[in-house]
Amino acid sequence: MSSRRRRRKSVRNEVVTLIESQTKRLVNDLDLVPGDLLEAIKTIAMSARMEVERLHERLVRFELAGTRL
Repeated sequence: MSSRRRRRKSVRNEVVTLIESQTKRLVNDLDLVPGDLLEAIKTIAMSARMEVERLHERLVRFELAGTRL
């Protein structure tokens, strides 16, 4: 009985090791962005979106002013 237990434990350890190595390889292949860099990119994107909205409003005002002439 203890021989079976040892084999089961050995197989379990091999499966766990295989899953861990495959998971690490997958994460490395995904080329993920670190969290702090992601937050910086979000901030830049939000700023850019606000600037686009501001410019759009300005353009609309110019177009309206042009049609009144």
